[in-house]
Amino acid sequence: MESKRKPKSIGKLAKEVFELKGLTSSEIQSSMSQFEMDFMLSGYFICCGEDPKTGEKLWDLKNRQPFSLLDKDGNSLDDPYGDDEEVKANELKDDVQYDQNDYDDLDDDSDDNEETKDEIEEELDMFAEIDDKIKCPHCGAKISPDVDICPICEKDV
Repeated sequence: MESKRKPKSIGKLAKEVFELKGLTSSEIQSSMSQFEMDFMLSGYFICCGEDPKTGEKLWDLKNRQPFSLLDKDGNSLDDPYGDDEEVKANELKDDVQYDQNDYDDLDDDSDDNEETKDEIEEELDMFAEIDDKIKCPHCGAKISPDVDICPICEKDV
């Protein structure tokens, strides 16, 4: 890669590497995904844009690229969906303002929520009473009401 001076697609780079290593086609197929993973994670390469003929991403060594390319965060590359009308029509907009009055009619079940809260509070109170009845008076451990001896402190309840 250092001797070649122009960016290449990852497929062409892989082909050159596999040819240099003398791998068979079955070895190439089993090694390709690992090669791509190692290539991306190595940190030595940077995407330099797309090949206008094929549309493939072109890669080169970072140390050969100007700092202005290294400083970009990827937003400078072409948006693949930029010309898609369906994407534009369904794109989320930040400038949409919502009025609370539009949602007032949706809150018709407020009475149901209050009744549900009351039922839940009653059930919780009921369980709280049960919890008081099944605590060991000696150690405070929660025990079954039908137990005569606390399994924690081993005293009569």
